[in-house]
Amino acid sequence: MVTTDLVKCFMEPVAQQEGLQRIAQRLQEDLQLLNDAIPVQIQCVLKQGSLMVLGQHPAGTTLDPAQVFGTLEQAIATLPPDFTAVLGHTALPSVIPTKLYLRVLGQKQPYTFHTFEFVPKQIEPEPIWSTDLELNEPTVVESSLDSHWQERNSRKTDLNQGSTTSEPIRNEYSVEDSHSLVDANQPSDMDLAEPPSFTPSVQAKTHSRSAAKSFPWLIVAGGLGAVVMAGAGFLVSRPCVIGTCEPLQTAQQVSQQAAELAKTAKSPAELAQIQQQLATAQQSLSGIPTWSGQYGTAQALRQSLAQVTTAEQQAESAQQKMATIPQPLSEWQATQVLWQQAIAQMQAIPPENTLHTFAQERLASYQQSLAAANKLMAIEQRAAKQLQSAKETGQVAEARQGIAQALQDWQLVQSTWQVAINTLKQVPQMTTSYGEAQQLQSDYQAKLAAVRSRTGKEQLAGKSYSQAVKLASQATTKQQQNQWSQAVGIWRQAIAVAKRVPAETTQYAEAQNLVTTYSTSLQQAENLVRVRTDLEKACAAINPRICNYKITNDLIKVTLTQTYQRTLRAKGYLSYSERDYDTWQSIRQHLKTLEDALQIISDNAGLPIEVYAAGGSELIGSFSPGGSNN
Repeated sequence: MVTTDLVKCFMEPVAQQEGLQRIAQRLQEDLQLLNDAIPVQIQCVLKQGSLMVLGQHPAGTTLDPAQVFGTLEQAIATLPPDFTAVLGHTALPSVIPTKLYLRVLGQKQPYTFHTFEFVPKQIEPEPIWSTDLELNEPTVVESSLDSHWQERNSRKTDLNQGSTTSEPIRNEYSVEDSHSLVDANQPSDMDLAEPPSFTPSVQAKTHSRSAAKSFPWLIVAGGLGAVVMAGAGFLVSRPCVIGTCEPLQTAQQVSQQAAELAKTAKSPAELAQIQQQLATAQQSLSGIPTWSGQYGTAQALRQSLAQVTTAEQQAESAQQKMATIPQPLSEWQATQVLWQQAIAQMQAIPPENTLHTFAQERLASYQQSLAAANKLMAIEQRAAKQLQSAKETGQVAEARQGIAQALQDWQLVQSTWQVAINTLKQVPQMTTSYGEAQQLQSDYQAKLAAVRSRTGKEQLAGKSYSQAVKLASQATTKQQQNQWSQAVGIWRQAIAVAKRVPAETTQYAEAQNLVTTYSTSLQQAENLVRVRTDLEKACAAINPRICNYKITNDLIKVTLTQTYQRTLRAKGYLSYSERDYDTWQSIRQHLKTLEDALQIISDNAGLPIEVYAAGGSELIGSFSPGGSNN
């Protein structure tokens, strides 16, 4: 009893700790498939019949808790019996409460949690015929067997059981002291500054679970062929019934040698040797009869060999597909499926199997290749989306261009074409969308150039139109100030600016109307300048000055000067009183010349002229265009 108590005291906790390490390692590997870029650490602890799992990750990284918890829950629910046996010691409970936590490294409290219950898988009872015999011993033991055979049977050395033992998982994390863990329903009160009695955390990198086992790249020289041929003769008589089972041993040996070579093999020739060795190992197992004590072990290994062979063939096909770049999205999806199928085949190899280490080595390579395929497929998907987005943007640009009128409309069309071109420039060269994107980009560039030209003309049209209107306003102001000469110059500038509006622009028609209107105003201003010149000549023909004038839009008003009127009356009175008919006649001729000049001015100006006596109150004469003086 003392020995039994010591075993329970010292050995069972160690076995439980190692079992929890295996569970943590298994969960870590499943999380690697979810997100290999984030180094999540997993710790497990069994407390009062509940399994607690803590996932920790560095600060600055973001995880999807629902996705992580879903992956962990599925991984725990599908743990093999040899993993879950440690949770209930010798008798498994029907339901095991499980609590999952996520925490940032360095933080005391987890930021989220999840609870569920699962029913662990039960260990299948071993067949009666294999409990007391080696798998390489005959199924029927004669009563006459000597003590040597009885001694070997009493050892109960099962090859399958021997392959299930694996060394404890080791890494640089030490086991923390045991602490109490509060109920998962109150995560805010949990203090995980010092983690509870969790097993050592498992880093993102994978550690080997057992000694290296992998397929040989080279067939065992010379002796292997001899062993196979010699074994074939034995199988004809009593294969794997009495004594050792050479085909099984050969297959196991080939598998172990291949596992070592698989760690460094990369060339196509070495990969071909793997497949050859798989076929050799499978063939060596095919002759073991069902009544052999080694039949169960041989069948398990044979099934694993079939899975590994299938996985290698799928991986080879996937690798050949990946050699073609670019390729359509459907091909990338087919490549992805092949890698996923190959990974599933390798993941199905149980830890106790001879091929497990080899499967793990190849699994890491498969997962890297799958990640590369996923990235290339994502690039192809993104390129297709970018191409489609550019096409849709180009359609919008064409629709806007069809109804564009004002400058703002053309500016919007130009920016839309530019967005489409920028999107096409983002399509990667290693995609099937690249060629079409280049063709569209050339077409869109030509359309953008045409729109830019039109936009520039619309800008010039708007600027010229506004400037012409402004000049016309200035000319009108000068006319109102009787500065007709300056008005003429400004009208001429306004007409020239209005003529600069391009013919195909929106404002061209309006600009042409301005040219017509401004030309009429210029003609009137020029006429008025000539009228002013003629009036100035008429009023300043003699000294003293004869008259002054004022021009409005509908009338020319001429007023005699006081000096001229007084001088003219004095000379007329004197000549009349002195009977100086020559002077009298000259005065009459002068007035007739002035009247003729004013009539001509009225005709040229197209305006009536009214003549007033000095002071401007007495109308003494008038002239109408095309008429006669009064």
